[in-house]
Amino acid sequence: MFEQSRYVGSRSDRQSGPTPRNGSCMLILGIETSTEVCSVGLADEHGLVAERSVVESHIHSEKLLTLMADVLQSAGASPGELSAVAVSIGPGSFSGLRIGLSTAKGLCYARGIPLVAVPTMASVASSAFEEHDEWLSIVIALDAKQGEFYAGRFSRSTERITEIPVRVYPRDELVGMIRESDIVLTDVADGLQEEGERRRRVFHTRTFMSGATIALLGRQLFREERIADLQHIEPMYLKNFIVRTAKKA
Repeated sequence: MFEQSRYVGSRSDRQSGPTPRNGSCMLILGIETSTEVCSVGLADEHGLVAERSVVESHIHSEKLLTLMADVLQSAGASPGELSAVAVSIGPGSFSGLRIGLSTAKGLCYARGIPLVAVPTMASVASSAFEEHDEWLSIVIALDAKQGEFYAGRFSRSTERITEIPVRVYPRDELVGMIRESDIVLTDVADGLQEEGERRRRVFHTRTFMSGATIALLGRQLFREERIADLQHIEPMYLKNFIVRTAKKA
């Protein structure tokens, strides 16, 4: 299990004046649980305040609430001071997305605050372009099981999806669409890597998945009043959930 913490400063370190409870400033909690990365970030109107991350499969239900409490405590903030909660909405792991969204909705209902849904791949693209100025075009491909991928292409010129829309692709179809100039970000690198130059242009998505990015993008969406319907919001699954039962002997 890999754990990482980032602390920039508490609200009292970064500003003076009334707390968000009085409506004078913004505090956004970001939740990322779409893959093996379980991460929580906190952003205010100035930028990132704090982040805690754990990378391990199947620990989201165990670790998420602890990470949330740790991030708020490190920032000297309380749940009652949050302006909104931002959550990575998918596509990704079915169970991870459900845990993240249900936790976010529970906090929003309890505190009477808005929910902001951040597309998972948009957050990965934003983080990747922020860290790598030389990258111009990236293809993000997340494991959808059974030889399929959730995938889309992002361009630096727009940081929006271009040419390849986000949907489910069979492996062979996706590989055929990847250009030599594309950087590939995936959580199953062995499924897309080839020998030679291609191998040096494939990177793991965990490097670019963070609650910090979700919080920062959520802050932007919150400012634009792009608020989710708390009652009806569902994860962006892109494919049907299949329940498998054990075969009888």
